Amino acid sequence: MRFEGCYHGWHDTVAPDSPGVLLDTREATAAVPYNDSAAVESLLAEGDVAAVIVEGVAHNMGTVRPLPGFLEGPRELCDRYGAV
Repeated sequence: MRFEGCYHGWHDTVAPDSPGVLLDTREATAAVPYNDSAAVESLLAEGDVAAVIVEGVAHNMGTVRPLPGFLEGPRELCDRYGAV
């Protein structure tokens, strides 16, 4: 899982919206809105998420600070649902 509008590194497998990324990669990488804990839990509850990649303070779409508790929420949810 990654977050819409965030920077996730230069590697294409974490930037599936980039041109030239394989269809399998696009289909295997889910994106949820930044600061949306409910979307994180919903996707994790489906049981097919290995890892959550998050930029602590989003800078790729301007500076967007995490809402209070947002970063702690996915951390706890990853523990509950067995994701990294």
